[in-house]
Amino acid sequence: MLWLEAVGFATVRRQDGDDGDDAPYTKPALAGRSTGQGLHLLVDDVDAIHARALAAGATEVFAPEDTGWGTRRARVLDPGGTEWSFGTYEPGASR
Repeated sequence: MLWLEAVGFATVRRQDGDDGDDAPYTKPALAGRSTGQGLHLLVDDVDAIHARALAAGATEVFAPEDTGWGTRRARVLDPGGTEWSFGTYEPGASR
């Protein structure tokens, strides 16, 4: 939870188990540049969110980069191993 707050999220609601903890999840291992499962966030400033994520303990998968289709993106694994992609590309939107 602290990692999410460090990169700018706020807790709105939680669903904890009976013991007060979130249920354990199995996360796929990184294979190349992806785990094949994760979250994509549409952001205005990829470099800023990437820097905040690293400062909060994320592991860099790839640094901010420009794409061949005119957008910017980066990817990290949070301290729990969840993949987060940050980009200026909005899937399904026309550019």
